Amino acid sequence: MKNFYYFLCILILISCTSKTNKKEVVTKEVVISGKILNSNPNNRDITFSVNRPGFYQLDVDAKIDSLGHFKASFETYTTTDVWVSYETNFLIVVHPGDNIILEFDGKPQSRSTILKTIQFSGDNVKTNKDVAKFQELYFSDELYTNDKEKDYAIKEYDVDDYILYLDTLQQRSTQFYKTFTSKFKPNDETKIWAKTYTDQVYYNALSNYPNKHRSSNNLKREDWDVPDNYFAPLIKRSPINKSMSISGASLSSFTRHFLNEIVYRNMANDWNNRIDIKKKIDADSFKVHSVLKHTSNNLTREMVLTQFFSQHLYANQIKLFEAHKEIAEKNIKEPFLKAPLFKLYGEVKKRNDNPEIVANSIIKKVNNSSVKEVIDSIKSENKGKVIYLDYWATWCAPCRDEMPNSKKLMNDFEGKDISFVYICIDSKEDAWKASLDQFKLGGQHYFMTKDQSKDMRDIYEIRGIPYYILIGKNGEVIEKGSHLRPNLVKEQIEKLLNLKKG
Repeated sequence: MKNFYYFLCILILISCTSKTNKKEVVTKEVVISGKILNSNPNNRDITFSVNRPGFYQLDVDAKIDSLGHFKASFETYTTTDVWVSYETNFLIVVHPGDNIILEFDGKPQSRSTILKTIQFSGDNVKTNKDVAKFQELYFSDELYTNDKEKDYAIKEYDVDDYILYLDTLQQRSTQFYKTFTSKFKPNDETKIWAKTYTDQVYYNALSNYPNKHRSSNNLKREDWDVPDNYFAPLIKRSPINKSMSISGASLSSFTRHFLNEIVYRNMANDWNNRIDIKKKIDADSFKVHSVLKHTSNNLTREMVLTQFFSQHLYANQIKLFEAHKEIAEKNIKEPFLKAPLFKLYGEVKKRNDNPEIVANSIIKKVNNSSVKEVIDSIKSENKGKVIYLDYWATWCAPCRDEMPNSKKLMNDFEGKDISFVYICIDSKEDAWKASLDQFKLGGQHYFMTKDQSKDMRDIYEIRGIPYYILIGKNGEVIEKGSHLRPNLVKEQIEKLLNLKKG
């Protein structure tokens, strides 16, 4: 009898261990390799941008050798799509553990022509052939190419007419999907990918209309806005399920739009109309509870909540997440969301606690100096050089997105008479230092206090960031504005350095 009970205990222990192991979250490596035919000798870089709903893309760079060969690898928790960027870009689908080999002609400049040349081998060949064929057709279809029609609708249509236009767009997207599946007989996972992708065409157009309409007509938000129920289709969309994560690009767009247009809009209204809430909880807690309040109780909620927390963590702001970790634990169940979110938190916390500023960075706090004194000092210390001033903030996603491009620009002009100066405004000092550790960016770095940031905005009429100023060798401002982004300013810098005849 004792032996029986002993045997029974062993079985229970094994059973419990087995169940526990099933819940363990494990990433698997994806390897993508191959060859680019007719590669551009002046472009030896290929980038793989992994789409991850709830997070920023994971960019993985690889070098192309003289024969056109490349190889890259990364870890993933779930099946998703990846942007392959060389000259142009296109999507491939990866499963955890895949070894994918692709070959394509690097000479064509358009997606549809490059997609005609792609050859796949290794894992996941059938799905990727189907996905490539879908893109080849879609990127040459009027659904994608008719910019004139889209721009006219955005500028000229009022809300009611634009909704009618969206209905037509949705019908055309649905018909495109039906025609593709009927003609090419793709496998089941490609059908899910393609359906999610074509559905998102409608939701992207819906979400982008208000800002684009204002921009096209030089309107301010206080002058014109869509009615409160305009974004209702985002809420009414059929429930998101895990299988749709194969179209990571689409779900990432949907999640961002839902957070911005449903949660944040309602959050602002709640804050203005519910004075009693202000007295009960702090602003950060109010934001978190608003995310829960305005998302449905399914995967959409988990993705949007993950997106909300990750945005703060990417900006090296960990206090909000630390104060609400229990909410994250309780409401985010899917491993492909929860595991990377808590991993991101651990990385940011480590960076914040022990920032290591890259050796060739010069960092300065100028608390007791006026803005004029700071700028005069920058000009004096870099006398006889071109100065590229970058105004940014730790919480500004577009600013942070430009940092890899800025690092590349700095490398392109290494040893030349140019100084790269970064001025951080409207931020917290610990987040600034953590960001410098994260970006590993050289150059000269200045941190501005709240009052200095305000003065800086006023003096240089900075209405939005990132914002850039080009200063000539004699200390004169040559050009300024948000358009001088690192990947667009190389020619102007070369002219100022007299590397090219102006």
